[in-house]
Amino acid sequence: GCQLTGTLPVSILRDMAGLAYLWLSDNMLEGSLKTELGNLANLEFLLVRNNRFTGTIPELYFDQLSNLVYFDVSQNSFSGPLPSDVSKWKKLRYLFLDENLFTGTIPATYEALPDLEAFYANRNQLTGTLSAEFGAWSKMSDLDLSENGLSGTLPTEWGAMTALGKFYLHANQLTGNLPSEYSSWSEMQFMQISYNRFSGAIFHP
Repeated sequence: GCQLTGTLPVSILRDMAGLAYLWLSDNMLEGSLKTELGNLANLEFLLVRNNRFTGTIPELYFDQLSNLVYFDVSQNSFSGPLPSDVSKWKKLRYLFLDENLFTGTIPATYEALPDLEAFYANRNQLTGTLSAEFGAWSKMSDLDLSENGLSGTLPTEWGAMTALGKFYLHANQLTGNLPSEYSSWSEMQFMQISYNRFSGAIFHP
């Protein structure tokens, strides 16, 4: 970080159409994300981690940022629902939404991200159940949905995420057992599912 303060300058977002990397993490920037980000059609990496941003994530520029690979807005104070139109970023591989004030459910549309390798939405105020459709994340390596208010059972379809190496679901309100389908996770290195309401045997048939 460079101890930058203030808001995102609209003039830069309007005039630097060829920008591919925008890395503003670890500063003291505040305000909202500007809709003018949609002007950065060549943007591949957008990182504003650990600032003081507030408000919702604008849906207006999702169609324009089709080249985005890395999106990190973690450790801010963003609120409202998770942006459903993230699913339009077909090249997206890394999605970090953790440690904010997001509410509501995880959009089922996220299953349409075929190259997603890491998804962090931990330490928010998310509720609802886990979508079976996310089993389509065949390249998913790191998944952290811990410290929310998620409920229901673990989908057996998630057993298809065979590239999964880190899996964090602790401190939710999940019930049921750990499905036997998860025994196919041969790449698993770290699993934390404590502080839920699970019961029964591990990898229950």
